[in-house]
Amino acid sequence: APWRLRDTPTEMPVVPPGEAFDKLAMRRSFDRRSEYLLIDGPTSFAHSQEDGNAIIRICWNERIWLADLDYIRRLARYHNTVVIAKDGECLQKPLQAALKAIADFDDWGYSRTVSPGDNGTDWARNIFWRKGRYFLVMDTVEALESGDFLLDCIWRVLGNVRDDGSTLHLEQTGEHFHIAQADEADRWLTDREADYAPDRANWGNYPHADGV
Repeated sequence: APWRLRDTPTEMPVVPPGEAFDKLAMRRSFDRRSEYLLIDGPTSFAHSQEDGNAIIRICWNERIWLADLDYIRRLARYHNTVVIAKDGECLQKPLQAALKAIADFDDWGYSRTVSPGDNGTDWARNIFWRKGRYFLVMDTVEALESGDFLLDCIWRVLGNVRDDGSTLHLEQTGEHFHIAQADEADRWLTDREADYAPDRANWGNYPHADGV
C-alpha cells in the first residue's frame, strides 16, 4: 500500500458520552432472510480493532455478504471502512465513533456516524436504509488540516465475485448480492487468499463460502 503506519497520536478526540455507542444494528426482524447491517462504535478498550465506524457485517437471504475476515489483525485495512492517509502516513483510528443522527420509520431508516479527528479529518458515514430493498452508503471526509490525502474505501466480501467496472456482483449457492458504485473513483479487486489462508478454518461451518 502507498502509505505507512505512524505511532499512535498522544491526544485523541473524545466523543461525548451521549453520542458514544457500542454497536448499531439495522434489521426489520429476526427472520434469517431479512437484511441485517451492523456498525461498530469503539476501536479501543479490550476490543482494540480499528473498526470504529466500520460495517462489520451485512447478512441477507440467509447469507453473510460483508464480514470482518480477521480478528487478530487490527489495522483499519482489514475492515469495511475508509482508510485515510495524510502526507503518506496513517494514524491509529480515533478511539470511538460518534452517533450524530438516527431515524427509523416504517419503510426506511437512516444513520449518521462520524469518526472524529481521523488523521486530520472528520469521516462521516451516512447510511440510508430502504427496508427490504437496499442500503445506500455515502461517505464524506472533511479535511480539518492541510495536507495530501489518500482515501481507500474498503469492502471485504464473501462468495464468487464478478466485477463489471461499476458493480460488484456476489453469488453464494444460488443467492446474489450487488455492491454498486455511485461515483467514478478508481477501483480494484484483490483476492486475499494469501493473507487469509490460516483463517479459513474459521469458516469451516459456513456452507456458502470459504472465507476468502
